[in-house]
Amino acid sequence: MKSTTWAYSGERDWRDAEGFETMNVAPNITANYPPAFVSAGNADPLGPQSIGFADSLEANGVAVDRLFFPGGYKPPLGHEYQFDLDIAAGREALNRSVAWLRSLPSRGQPALPVRQ
Repeated sequence: MKSTTWAYSGERDWRDAEGFETMNVAPNITANYPPAFVSAGNADPLGPQSIGFADSLEANGVAVDRLFFPGGYKPPLGHEYQFDLDIAAGREALNRSVAWLRSLPSRGQPALPVRQ
């Protein structure tokens, strides 16, 4: 976590970096926030933040499609589990995210075809 926050802030002592508080989007969520697909694996260290983000969106009336897994889910799903298409959870995340994208308003464009 220290390396990541240092990388994002450009400061070794990131807690005091000017503007770094803007990394927390929760205080800026309003009903105007766009719909979201939010997912995290059950062994992802960022899982609690993902759940909190989804909760904040829903509390503000934003449409959210959630994909989270119970604590005991096997195999444990770490960060970026969705890129492992050799496991059922990775395939489920891909299918759900594609379905979610296809459900969005198309801004006058024809709907994307659904492939089976």
